[in-house]
Formats: sequence, C-alpha cells, structure tokens
Amino acid sequence: MKKEEIKNQIQVGDRVTRIKVSVEVGSYRGYGLGFKTKEVRDKVIEIVTKDNEDYKDVLKIERIGQNGWYTVYEKETEILDEVEKEYLSAVIKPFRNKVTSISKKEDYARKEYIRITLFEKINKEDINLPDFKPGTMYKNMKLEKRYTLKELGLE
Repeated sequence: MKKEEIKNQIQVGDRVTRIKVSVEVGSYRGYGLGFKTKEVRDKVIEIVTKDNEDYKDVLKIERIGQNGWYTVYEKETEILDEVEKEYLSAVIKPFRNKVTSISKKEDYARKEYIRITLFEKINKEDINLPDFKPGTMYKNMKLEKRYTLKELGLE
C-alpha cells in the first residue's frame, strides 16, 4: 500500500504500530506535525488527533469495533533487516550456489547463532556464525526454522 493510501486509512482513535527508535516508553508528547499521541512500548501509538504525518514507517493500523480491536492494514515485514541482509550476503558470497538453508539456532548456553547449511554433491557441511544474545539480532527469524535464500531475500 502506498504512503498516500496508508494516510487515508488512518482515523482519529486508531492504534498505529510504527517504528520509532528514539521514543521513550510510556511518555506522552505531541508531534510537531500535528499528532498528539500516547506512546506505549516504543512502537504502539494511539492517535488522538490527526493532521499531517510521514507514514512510511507504519507497520499496522488497528481500529476499535464492537468486538474489540481489528486490523485495518498490516505491512508485510521482511525477515531480515538491511544490515542483516548485507552481512549474510557477504558471508555466503563465495559459496552462494551451495547454500541450501540458513537457520537460527540456540546453543546449550541459551545463546543464539546462525547456521548456514551447504550441500556439495554428497557432502553436507554446516557453518555456524558467532553467537549473540537472544532477541538482539535476526529478530524476525524463528528458531530452528530452515529458510531458503529466497525467503530471506538473499537471492
């Protein structure tokens, strides 16, 4: 959905989920562009008034109805962000044609890591990347799920 179409979908009282990195949790403030908002958990914003805003970062629009909140619009989210894509693309570049899957795993110490599975004729080989704290990287990848290069946007 284009930015203008998203803008036309939003009504006063809607709950809009958007990316806002520099937001303080639980704070109240008015945007200089005409919105007065109640911010909750860094990403969810209840619109109180509407004037003019940049809608490029809207992920979801919800509206209250007789049976509670329902979704008006939801953006398809990519599994990897741009930094993750760039990094994995560089790592697999020398053997891209041999990669059969990439998955997020958890080790015995409850750390997460990325496993790249390669097949070359008969041999199977796994490459494990350095581990990281759970929930800090590759957040949209599900644990133990095997993703193809196409699913991750790395083709």
